[in-house]
Parts: sequence; C-alpha cells; structure tokens
Amino acid sequence: MIPIDSGSKDKLRWTKSPHGDFTTNSAWEIIRFRHPVIQVFKLIWNECIIPSISIFVWRCCRAPAIETREHLFLHGEVVAQVWEKIADWFPTLSRRNVSHNDLEKHIKLWHRWLCRTPKPHLSSVIPCLALWTIRWVPPDASWIKLNIEGLWSVSGSGVGGILRDEEGNLVRGFKSNISAVSHLDAELQALSLGLDLAGGGGRKIWIEMGNLEAVALLKAKRHGAANLRHKISEIRNNLKSICYKISHIQREGNKAAKTLEQQRGKEARYTILDQHTAAPLVKAMIRMDQLGLPNFPSHGPTSDV
Repeated sequence: MIPIDSGSKDKLRWTKSPHGDFTTNSAWEIIRFRHPVIQVFKLIWNECIIPSISIFVWRCCRAPAIETREHLFLHGEVVAQVWEKIADWFPTLSRRNVSHNDLEKHIKLWHRWLCRTPKPHLSSVIPCLALWTIRWVPPDASWIKLNIEGLWSVSGSGVGGILRDEEGNLVRGFKSNISAVSHLDAELQALSLGLDLAGGGGRKIWIEMGNLEAVALLKAKRHGAANLRHKISEIRNNLKSICYKISHIQREGNKAAKTLEQQRGKEARYTILDQHTAAPLVKAMIRMDQLGLPNFPSHGPTSDV
C-alpha cells in the first residue's frame, strides 16, 4: 500500500506504468527484449502524421542505421528522386543547387535562384517540402501563458519557465537546477515551480508543455506512477485554485523556456527574472514570438519524452 497523499485512503499502485494502474502491456514491457530506439522514427510514426505520409518518409530513410537530416531530406532513396524530378522542371538551374550536401545551403540556393525569376511561380514553395514551421501563440485577453521546459540527464537536470500576457510580454520567468529521476519528473517539477510563480487567486493560465506524457497524465486526471505521486498530487491541488487549460507544444515553439533552462548554470539555485533582469537572448526569443516569426526544427532528432 502506497499513500497518494495524507488526506486520502491507501491505494494499490503499479510502479511499472506511468498512470499507476496494472496493465498487461506494462507487464510485457518488463520481460520483453527491446531493440535500441532510433529517435528519428518518433518523428515519422506519430499521431500527428497520417499513415500514408509516414510510410513515404520511412521509405525515404530506411537505408542508414543512424538517420540524418541530410539523408532524410536530400539523399534518401525516394526523396533523391523527388529532387531530381524537380530539377528536371528547371533545366537552367545550376546542378550544384540539386547536389549540395548541406540541407540549409541546399534550401537557400533554391530560394536564391527562384527569387531571380521575374514572375511569381508555384516553384517558390518547393523548399517548404523539406521544412516546416511552428509558431508560439499568445493567450486570450485576461489570460497568461506559462511555458515550461524540464530536462533530465545523468550529468544534471534543470528546469526553465516563462509567464507571458496576451501581448506576449514577459511577466516573470524562472530557471533552476533540480534533482530528477526521469524526463517526466523534470517536467512536473518545472510545472510546479511555474504554478508557484504564477500564484493562485482565480487566475486564468494557459499551460504549454513539451512533454506529451505529462500533458496526457494531467488531462486524464490519474494519480500517475507511484514514485511521482506526491508531486502530481501537489500540482493537482494547485490547479484547483485557478482556471486553466493544458496543451502540448513542439520544442521548436518552446524556445524561450528552453533557453532559460539552458542558462541555469551550474549553481543549484532557483532564479526569478523579469523584463529588466532577463538575458538578451531570452528577450530576443520573446520578441520573435511576439512578431509571430516561425521557428524551424532543431538539427538533431527530437523526442517528446
């Protein structure tokens, strides 16, 4: 028997599942042999992409043991044929625009060449076939938005968070080193610190988190894994005093909070910042979000958990 909190009855918890309940799937995970995870496949096979697109992209990158952006978008078996077909449409295009090995330079060369044409052309969207953009969205009037980032690593864990108003202005932010046991634990600690910073009193808070597991756990209103039961109960108690909504955000749209987490330094201290004390890079990230400028995916494979 493991108590969830001092005010409730004892309940049985299954420690091998994220929600604390026994499932045959979690029992199978204990005894099964699992091959190493290739992180890029999480980008290909997920609920946000329709199966036909996932199959196409998988065919593009099935050859190498370790996936790279260049293979995925330039040199894969299928995508290389796509670029060659596009090049056939423009016979006057320099061949180095087609064969360049660096993804960013490849896209820039395409854009530079297409801008030379005297007439607008549908070809200007060709580079967008290989890139996508994500934007930070401000909250509604009278709401504030809390973006958080939690990082777990064997070399050190940390958190960062930022509160902004409906115009995207920085209200307050925080950064800190923490002691965590998992990515989920780090994200929950970031949320707890963010809620403390925002205060209660019936405030309307839109919470955006980069960890899908944490979002699903809080939306489902489950107790969660046994080793995180106290933190989850603490968060639920804090949420009772505010009007809130919770959503997931891709890490590319959460760069302000991520930058704060990266700037926490090596000292184990909790730091609060505002418009006057925020670092220039953080202010720049905030300004980019205010202007609605797009954020491009990071260079390496990403994971939400």
